[in-house]
Amino acid sequence: MKLLVHIFPVLLVCVIRASEQVTFTLDHKAEDPVKTDAFFIFNSVHHLLRQWGNTLSPNGFSFTRATIPINTNLYHARGDERIPQSPEWLAFDSEMSYGIMFGLCNVFMRTYRTTRSLNLIYIDGNSASLTHTGTLDSQDILQFGKVQPREGRLIFDDRERAEGLCAWGQEFGVDGFVRMNVGFELLKCDFEDGLVLVNNLNVTRWESYLEKNKTVDPNVPCREHGPGQNLTQLEMMLFEHQRYHTPHPTPLYEYGPLFDSPDRLYVNFDWVRIAAAVYSGIGESRVVLDTGAFVTAYGRRGLRISSPNTTLHRLTNLTLSAGCEIQSEVADLFRYDRKSSGINWRSVTDHIVLRYGDRLSELRAYLMRGDATSIQNARLLLSSALVAYFEFDRGTTTSLNSCMQAFTSPLDPSWPSSEAKILRAIEYVLHDICQTLLFVNDQFSGWPLPANDTDTAVSISRQRVDRLMARLDWKLWIQCKEKCALGEVCVIDLWPIISWDLTAPPEPRCMGPLTW
Repeated sequence: MKLLVHIFPVLLVCVIRASEQVTFTLDHKAEDPVKTDAFFIFNSVHHLLRQWGNTLSPNGFSFTRATIPINTNLYHARGDERIPQSPEWLAFDSEMSYGIMFGLCNVFMRTYRTTRSLNLIYIDGNSASLTHTGTLDSQDILQFGKVQPREGRLIFDDRERAEGLCAWGQEFGVDGFVRMNVGFELLKCDFEDGLVLVNNLNVTRWESYLEKNKTVDPNVPCREHGPGQNLTQLEMMLFEHQRYHTPHPTPLYEYGPLFDSPDRLYVNFDWVRIAAAVYSGIGESRVVLDTGAFVTAYGRRGLRISSPNTTLHRLTNLTLSAGCEIQSEVADLFRYDRKSSGINWRSVTDHIVLRYGDRLSELRAYLMRGDATSIQNARLLLSSALVAYFEFDRGTTTSLNSCMQAFTSPLDPSWPSSEAKILRAIEYVLHDICQTLLFVNDQFSGWPLPANDTDTAVSISRQRVDRLMARLDWKLWIQCKEKCALGEVCVIDLWPIISWDLTAPPEPRCMGPLTW
């Protein structure tokens, strides 16, 4: 009853404003919001459950229906042996769970295993990063229909946030929410449903083992979840499981700053290293996505995006009617037994990025050089990229359409609007890619060219490729310059472990356990 009362005013507001909602329609007009946001929608799908893309675009805009299969291990470290309250947080890797609690308290590592498939909502972006910069916006939309002002409020009210999310999802049979900071976590609404405790180990003595001169008594009582009263602001930020407005009493033994010892550094490094395993590739594979059940704030008329830089994207100017529309669409993923097409849309974007990502980077390098050998190499590259779609005796329009639809099927009228939106976004992105490649190929069709014509062709071609790559904003182009050595990881800013500065461009660098 408490959960329903908590969420009732929010639902009432959205019911009142329902008449203002804008119906999603598909068209190719210039004002089509899907066309305007196509590159953002494409990348949101491509980044699903991947650490790297979601770290570089930290403010999530999307929700996807997901499951965790039966017999999946999950981890929860805490300062006592008691059964966790609900809702509570679970990590997919013990390194993350241990990293959260290490050095702050006596540590009990609890291993849980799923006893059935869990019905979940995956919230993209750095949605488990407790910041003022937009990482929590989408969770406000799901609860309240609009972003809540945070001036004067602690961002660490994650317990309240968890209760609100679980209250919202209770009606629709949602078991929890998948979020990310350094790695992925599960916010589980009810620990007594769908989980079984496999292990509950007191692992406190590992701290003494790692730091020989330090003695930690594993039998000393510890505080409830939450930092002690003497922690610095940095340490509070680092303690991801602080869910309360006011700190709890300091534990009975002393501990210093989180970064004052090699063992703390190594535990942090190990946490980052396990997160690096899901930078890209298969991502967090222990969560199974239904990519056809995908709801995004992008591509709708109730949102204004003023910057191409996704780091700066916020949901603060989303209209209440659009926010309520998003609430309703996410609820509908569970409210009705709607079947998606079965297409793995993330896989579709993967194939597109795989086909064109390195080619565009290589093409740009050739055009930057601009010499005869480089131009000939560019022509060879273009021929391999276009040979499946381009026939010299047919018009450019036919080739463009063939290239643009190479990865998509015709729109099925029975598909839900969420899949129609993804399809249109992919085709808009492919249209720009194919049009650019055909344009550059046309500039050098009469090769070799006179010197002046060559300079002009190189200049305008380079501008077109630069503009395309800026719009695509594919994160595979942001990497460490050199391969990291054994025992190092390529890192960028990762809340809560590594400094968080959204105003500076990302600077990937190799770091080891003692070089934070």
